[in-house]
Amino acid sequence: MAPVPDQGARRVSATLNFGLNRHLVFGAARTPLWPSVRRYALLAAAVLTANLVLMEVLTPALGIIAAKVFTEAGLFLAGYAVQSRLVFATPVTVPELATASTTATSGSGVLPPPVRGQRDPGSRTSR
Repeated sequence: MAPVPDQGARRVSATLNFGLNRHLVFGAARTPLWPSVRRYALLAAAVLTANLVLMEVLTPALGIIAAKVFTEAGLFLAGYAVQSRLVFATPVTVPELATASTTATSGSGVLPPPVRGQRDPGSRTSR
């Protein structure tokens, strides 16, 4: 069965939006491609579902125009936040974690985690 033209247009639109968001909006060209594609597809499905539900709930109370404005504005802000924090977030590597940990605790009086095989001085259990 041939896809409905609307489905083709949605695929082209989603692909272009993904590419533009990835490169121009979030500058995330270095993030792994396929995990980002999967997360973007899940977000798109969630936004579509939320749009349908919110319009059904808000239209009787606010009218079609106000419901559409509130729904689109809210989903735009939520979508941006999810894309920046989850879809296109740069993964943290182990060396970056070690550097961040060392930097954060330098001179602060906080002890680093114990080395494997050594007893934690704050631990009350004995071996």
